[in-house]
Amino acid sequence: QWSTLFADSLAPLNKIEVGNNKLLLAFNGYVNIYNPSNGAGTIIGSFQTGGYDMDPRQIIVDTGDTNVIWIADYLNGLTFNYGIWNGAQESVTGGRNTSKVYTMSMSGDDLWVAPGDRSETWVGTYNPAEAYKFSAETWTSITKNEINAMDSMRDIVSIAIDPTNKEHVYLGNLSTGLLELNNGSLTNLWNETNSSLQ
Repeated sequence: QWSTLFADSLAPLNKIEVGNNKLLLAFNGYVNIYNPSNGAGTIIGSFQTGGYDMDPRQIIVDTGDTNVIWIADYLNGLTFNYGIWNGAQESVTGGRNTSKVYTMSMSGDDLWVAPGDRSETWVGTYNPAEAYKFSAETWTSITKNEINAMDSMRDIVSIAIDPTNKEHVYLGNLSTGLLELNNGSLTNLWNETNSSLQ
């Protein structure tokens, strides 16, 4: 049986995530952080961001401080809200080649962003294979300029960080397999020829 938690027929839903035992919903124009234990939602909208419009595409809870919500916003770049109940907000700018965000992942103080995408039929949209890390207030790019093998790849759509070593990262793409990185360098490209991937 399907049941309705709430409905907003005017704002398209861009992304659903789970973090800190809450449902994180990125609508076109605002973010809703829904707490299933009490059925209440906390809204982050333009009235809490200094009045500018929002178009959030991805939301995650900071793994080091659950009061911090990271928002990848198409109009304003990467922002974080600290103590969302007070409406405090800051923007993080610079360092990235694109405003596109498909997924984000965190390990400690490191935030990883992948800008790949999929169409409605789960086919890649041919975005260049890129990933970005935000750490110590600085962006690091992982692109074909840093890793030549990425030149023929498209659409990084998943990120997995080794919980025992945050420099050991896997990037999944829709064209050639799974990239394994260590300290920003490619160590393996796992695909159907050297692994159980189909």
